[in-house]
Formats: sequence, C-alpha cells, structure tokens
Amino acid sequence: MGDFPTFADDVKMFRTIRTVDDFCQLQQDINLLFAWSKKWQLKFNISKCNWLHLGKLGEYVIDDTTITSCDVVRDLGIMIDNQLKFHNHTTTVSKKANRLLAVIHKTFQNFDHTTFINLYKSYIRPVLEYANIIWGPQYILDQEQIEKIQRRATKLVQDLQNCTYNDRLTALNLPSLKYRRLRGDMIMYYQLLQSHFSLDTSDLFTTATSSTTRGHNYKLFKPRHVTSRLVAGGGSGRIAAKVDIVTDTEMIKRMLD
Repeated sequence: MGDFPTFADDVKMFRTIRTVDDFCQLQQDINLLFAWSKKWQLKFNISKCNWLHLGKLGEYVIDDTTITSCDVVRDLGIMIDNQLKFHNHTTTVSKKANRLLAVIHKTFQNFDHTTFINLYKSYIRPVLEYANIIWGPQYILDQEQIEKIQRRATKLVQDLQNCTYNDRLTALNLPSLKYRRLRGDMIMYYQLLQSHFSLDTSDLFTTATSSTTRGHNYKLFKPRHVTSRLVAGGGSGRIAAKVDIVTDTEMIKRMLD
C-alpha cells in the first residue's frame, strides 16, 4: 500500500501518478483501506472524503461511491490548492491576523514598545509564519498582502505613527516578514544539507559539484519544476560561506539574527 498518515480521526493517502498502473494502484490502496475500516467497524464518512490532484485529473471511488474532487483542501492548517500557488491560504491567514489585530487594538488603548512587541510576537506573527516554509508567498501581491499586516500593526505604537515603515521596524528591532521567511529558508537549507531530516533532497536541489564556483561550495542548483522561492535561501553568500564553521542550528540562527 501507499503512504497513509493519520491525524486524530483523519487519514490521508497519496501516491505519485505517472502511469495508468499508478492510478490503479492508488485505487487498490483505497479499496484495501476501506476493507480494513469495515473489518474493524470504523466506517468512513464518504460525504466528507475528497481528493486533490496535482496535474491530470482522475476519478476514485469508495464502496462504489465516487469521491468528491476539490480544488483546495485544508491539511494541518494549510490551504493547499491544486496549483500550489497558495493564494487561498495567504488570504485566509491575512484575515485571521487582521481579526486578531483588531481585537488587540480594541483591548489596549496605549502601546509602549515592550507591550507591543510582546503582543505582536505572541499573537500576530505566529499566525503569519506558521509553516511558511511550505506556503510562503511566491507572488508579489501575496507578499505585499502579508507584509501589509505588520505595516499596520507597527502603527499601533503611538510615538511611531508618523515614522516610515523602515524606521518603525528599526525602532522596534523587528525584521521585515520577507526577511523572516528568507531566514527560515536558510535554516531549513542548513538542516537539509546537514541531513537533520530523513528527506531525499535530490528532487528539490543539488549542491555544486565544481570546485571552481566563486565564493563558496554551497551553491544550490534546482530542477526546473521547483518554484523559484524554494531555493531562494541559497542566495545568501554571507551565510553560506560560513557553513563550514557552523556547529548547530542555534548558531546559524544567531548568525541570521
């Protein structure tokens, strides 16, 4: 059978479909899973079952009932669409962060720097950054939509309302959200290069094999099907050149901060 991770009372099944045999094998996996559920009297609610296909469409059934196809599915808090553009997730996250920001604004009349930083880092920024190594916006409009929330939030500090956005960030010692995403990418790349995860990275990127590359030997090359943002972190020569002296993840975090 294929992979089928479970979480609470949900189960997911997935398989790479390259041939008709792969398609048939996935349907067979579904049949086996349904037979297991009947044996243990854990009946599936077929009306709540759906499938998301990245690429060519197909059709799958459970107990002779066609499973509903969908364009977007929510998985562990991330809205995954069939084109992996994550526009829906960006909009969903932005609305949630704006609602939380409105609640904070109504609850507190005055903000000093410390109070704002504590509230923002505890309630707003985690919403904007949850799992963004997966969905981080690759389109300028989506990036601006996310950054706009921090731009509005920093205006809550009364003595900074007439300052520019960059000046407000400097006064509050906050980086832009774009830099925070780059920082997260760099940390992830370091962990992947050091084999901290049991993940085959050959489909994501390969490292430079030539010793003649300028600057350092940690340049990354990507296959054409990988999004440009996915290897954006590989462009920071200042950090990559020092990878040899990094001993752990905390050290590279300090270097990036």
